[in-house]
Amino acid sequence: MNVISLTGNLCKDINVTYTKNNKMVVQNTLAVVKDKKNEDGTNMSDFIEFVVFEKKAEYLNSYAKKGDKLEIVGKLRVDSWQDSEGNWKDRTYVVADKIKILTSRPKTEKVNNADSELPF
Repeated sequence: MNVISLTGNLCKDINVTYTKNNKMVVQNTLAVVKDKKNEDGTNMSDFIEFVVFEKKAEYLNSYAKKGDKLEIVGKLRVDSWQDSEGNWKDRTYVVADKIKILTSRPKTEKVNNADSELPF
């Protein structure tokens, strides 16, 4: 069974793009804190790429911003391809099935012109 659950902070502001079939998509990175610390005592993080489509992408675009804490549940995916020079490349990322913004903000504060009520 391929299920992964992550909690971390959004590394970049949301950027919506569209597939060839005009599906809304958001690709971003989640900073997930490790148990291990640096020599200076600060927490280390793993940076995990993720992708969401359609309604979930719309939700993130409306309500999330860089630094927000997110919970993501999805499937781990590994894509492999050969580049134009014949070298094999890999990309590991999560395709999110469920997403939840854990950062709270005042109801009067809007992100990306969203209504104050959450859609889920």
